[in-house]
Amino acid sequence: MLKYIMIPWKTLTYIFFLNIPLYAIHSVDIATEVNGSILTFSDVCIVDKNITKEQLIAKECFAPYSNDNIHRSQSQKSVWVHFILENSSTKEIKKIVVLNSPSLENIALYRGDSDDVIYNGITQNKVQSTLYYFYHITLPAKSSYDYYLKVSSLHTSFFFNITIQEYQQFRDNDLKKQAPRILMLGILLGLMLYVVLLSFYSGDKSYAYYGFYLFCIIGYQTTFLGLSKIYLPHWLVLMDMKLLISKLGLMLFSSILFSITFLKIPTYGWIFKLYMFFMVISIIMIFILKSLFITLIIGVLFIFFNFSVSIFVYGKGQKQARLFIVGFGVVSVAYLMIISDSFGFTSFLDVVPNILMWATIIEVLSLTLAFADRYKILQELKEKDDKEREEIIQHEVIEKTAELKRVLTNKEVLIEEVHHRVKNNLQIILSMIRLQRDSMHEELIKDKLINLENRINAISKTYSMLIVEDRLAQIDMDEYIEALLIDIKSSMFSNTLDIHFHTHIEIDLPLGKAVYIGIIINELVTNAYKYAFPDGKGDIYIELYQEDSGNILILYDSGEGFVLNKNRNSLGLKILETLITEQLHGTLKVESLNHAKYIIKFE
Repeated sequence: MLKYIMIPWKTLTYIFFLNIPLYAIHSVDIATEVNGSILTFSDVCIVDKNITKEQLIAKECFAPYSNDNIHRSQSQKSVWVHFILENSSTKEIKKIVVLNSPSLENIALYRGDSDDVIYNGITQNKVQSTLYYFYHITLPAKSSYDYYLKVSSLHTSFFFNITIQEYQQFRDNDLKKQAPRILMLGILLGLMLYVVLLSFYSGDKSYAYYGFYLFCIIGYQTTFLGLSKIYLPHWLVLMDMKLLISKLGLMLFSSILFSITFLKIPTYGWIFKLYMFFMVISIIMIFILKSLFITLIIGVLFIFFNFSVSIFVYGKGQKQARLFIVGFGVVSVAYLMIISDSFGFTSFLDVVPNILMWATIIEVLSLTLAFADRYKILQELKEKDDKEREEIIQHEVIEKTAELKRVLTNKEVLIEEVHHRVKNNLQIILSMIRLQRDSMHEELIKDKLINLENRINAISKTYSMLIVEDRLAQIDMDEYIEALLIDIKSSMFSNTLDIHFHTHIEIDLPLGKAVYIGIIINELVTNAYKYAFPDGKGDIYIELYQEDSGNILILYDSGEGFVLNKNRNSLGLKILETLITEQLHGTLKVESLNHAKYIIKFE
């Protein structure tokens, strides 16, 4: 008796592992409104892809299916779905069978009473205008037909359900689904260009890498959402399908580059090595790896690793990482939902097929804010560095200024000492000349010594004024000339002469020029004392001022004139001409007919 009530082992497998209840297949009446997936009214069998329909029926592997969707990763096996469509009405009905998935590689639909097969899918359908693949069916009145649907995928994972719809309603809904997907891809493309320009103008490499990542995302989403097979050539769609794992590898590669540069990973040695390990894996994915399952596992590992590193880096004080955590966190959730669907654990994409694009847009906006945040942080660091640099500069300026003051003070002391020694030496020379003059009895020699004494005194007087007034750059010419005239008057023993001086001095001169002017005035005034006033009375006028062409010294008297040629060879005039032309680089003009007048122009 037990052998009659024992349940076959294959049936137990479906009960425990597929969670499929035991009930017979039901037909779907298309004459009534059919809501939802008809997979719950179907039988499903998963076998090798090369098996034929007849072999499948003979094998008796079909079992009832209880889920609304079928999820499969890339595989050498095919999914067969057996369902019955019935028309209970009294007239012919035309509808379409829709496979609600944009990424089915190979589809074949058989009708049970016929050997004819209608192929569809990315591989077979060269012209596609809708996101989802569909089949036109026509059922006569009061009829019922068995259908066998075969779906397989060598390069991509897939998930789909099967619905019965009106053709026009399906087309209208399909266009409504295309519009937001195209819009979001356009938004992503605009954000990608914005990020690239941001990188170009800011010089930030991390945003260039992120622009490359967005380019990979756009390429992947164009395929994933079913837009590539509508708007791209069929040969490019086929190539794109075969390069799915390579595209995922490029996404991983670009994401690694961006994360390394944005989070400044090279400063963390062991973490940087782990990123390099993932980079090598991504290169293997691009060129070698063919398993989508392993690719998805690697993707999950990198998502958790990258997110953990961003939190770690933020904990180390990188404030800009907080917005990276927000943006990448949102995208990570989207990736995990897609991966979970790819493994067949969930059906999130049935509800939110555009989840990755929404998440990526949020990520881009977050990272754009992160750029502004980074700029603000860098600005604060710059201000801090500028402040510290300014304090350092101020400290150095104070030190250098103090040092310079010490050097200048030492220099002034040395110069003052030099001037003092020159003055003393000149005073010694003057004393020696006076002693020599007092011991002489010949008037002519005395007169020569007096002239020499006055010339040396004119030089000595400038150094005396430098020392007394503590002015190392300029000589007060008014005071200097006045003191010089007093010395000349006393040296000429002119107490019996009634000579008056009239000076008009407007400028000061540096030491070198002041000495030469003093010698010139000494020569001219001494000469006037001797020869200009035979009656012992007269006036001497001295003017020193500045004009546009240079400085002018004018000295004239109210005495008698003289014949210029007669005195041309005198020592006094030779001294004058030498000092004026060679030392002062000036000119001398002499007027001597009525009164002696000397006009000297110099630089």
